[in-house]
Parts: sequence; C-alpha cells; structure tokens
Amino acid sequence: MILDSFLEVSTAQALTTTAVSTNSIDLGTSGRNIFIGSAITFEMVVDVALAAGTTVTMEIIQTTAADLTGTVTVIGRSPVVVQADLIAGAKIRTTANGLQKLDPPDAATALQYLGIRYTITGTFNAGTVTTYYVPQGALQDSQQFHGQV
Repeated sequence: MILDSFLEVSTAQALTTTAVSTNSIDLGTSGRNIFIGSAITFEMVVDVALAAGTTVTMEIIQTTAADLTGTVTVIGRSPVVVQADLIAGAKIRTTANGLQKLDPPDAATALQYLGIRYTITGTFNAGTVTTYYVPQGALQDSQQFHGQV
C-alpha cells in the first residue's frame, strides 16, 4: 500500500496522555476530494509498544482549526483498546459513523480539518504510533498482503 504524506496525521507520535494527532487533513484545499466513494477510515499502527498505561480510544474528529483545537465534532470512534493489545505492529482501525464521504466545508460550519484524538486512560511511559487515512479498498489489499486485520 502506498501512503500519501498529506493523509498521514501521526508519524511516530509518542502517546503518554490524551492528545490530538500532530497533523491534520485540510478538507478545504481546492481539488482535494479524497472521500468520494469510500468510507472514511483511519488506521493506527503501533510503532513502539505502549507501556504502563491502561487504554486508548481513537476518535476521528473534524474541527475549525488546523491544530485540531477549535470547535470539535467526533465523527467516528474505535473500540477501547487495552494496553496488552498495543504491542509493536498492532493495527487499530476506525471508520467515521457510516459516512461515505465528507462534503467540502462551507462557511457556515467551517469544520475544515480532519484528524485524530487519542483518548487515553492511565499514563503511558513509552510507545509511538503512526496513523493515516486509507480507503477501504486499500485496507482490503493490505489485509491480503500482510494477512492482518
């Protein structure tokens, strides 16, 4: 699977407490209509095992600010993932509440940016993740190649 750096929201991001992804996807960029015809799905890959914490929940958020701190709307949420499952190489996916596409933002809503919020219970003292948007078709190809879900 080929990844586009514009669709990567976390690259080896350390997770210790609740945080948002270090990058966001700008839905207002002219000509960038990335969500036509496929579910909005993000995949988080654990680069370095998370240690000493309790759980992580990954939320897909839409917001008014590029740094993901403005008005936030949660459009998808993963199940709660326990620390024992956050080993190196683990993959966690979440899809936006059945949405097949996001319309370009308008001035009324201005929810122009898409990213991830990692809600953490406990405090992890080690671990990093890489998270990116990927179309459903590419996930199916990835499963066939890597044999993982």
